[in-house]
Amino acid sequence: MKLAAYIRVSTNRQANENDSIDGQKLYMEKWAIQNNHTIVKYYIEGGQSAFKGTRRVFEQMIDEVQAGEIVYEGLVVYSLSRFARNEQKRLLSDSLL
Repeated sequence: MKLAAYIRVSTNRQANENDSIDGQKLYMEKWAIQNNHTIVKYYIEGGQSAFKGTRRVFEQMIDEVQAGEIVYEGLVVYSLSRFARNEQKRLLSDSLL
């Protein structure tokens, strides 16, 4: 399967420790290979908090999907919290019903 990867760090600590951009990318590449997938596009958002302001790269990714410019079949993220915390809470809440 052809995948896009969304990578985000929001703090200097994350950028320098185990959740670094390079660390997330390496983890996702290994996962993709082990599962016979290919990452064909990376969306990398460095130093942007999801709490305040907008995430320019995230918005670009959404715009490309809505415009039909996608060349991949799915999206992979290192952690759902890197993608959208509120969505994670909703998914967990829905699964408890």
